[in-house]
Parts: sequence; C-alpha cells; structure tokens
Amino acid sequence: MKMMETQGWEALMKLVTMTISELNNRQVQGMNAFETLRSLFLKEGKVGGLKEFFDGVVNGDMLSGEMK
Repeated sequence: MKMMETQGWEALMKLVTMTISELNNRQVQGMNAFETLRSLFLKEGKVGGLKEFFDGVVNGDMLSGEMK
C-alpha cells in the first residue's frame, strides 16, 4: 500500500494503461478459425489478468495467502 504513495506508482499505472491499450489494439489473426479464437482469448486473458491484478492491489484484495 505504501507503494501507491510514491511517484513510481503513477508511472507504473501509466505503463499498465498503455500496455492494456496496446494489447486491445493488436490485430487478431490466425491461419484458421481455431488459431484466430486462440489469439483472441490469449489477448483477452492478458488484459483481464492485468486488470484483475491491479484492481486487487488498489482495492487491497489479497490474491493468495497472508501479507507480511
């Protein structure tokens, strides 16, 4: 939680936002329908994972175990 009070946090959040935007703007391609769907699901999984992780950090949710 202390990390959120530093200047580095703002830079990190900007990087996360830029990464999510870049992922969302990527073209989904494949040689067939399976590969296209696989690429789409991988892209959406990356975006979802980043959002879930950082939302959890901001909200103080623990993803696993006890914080020390």
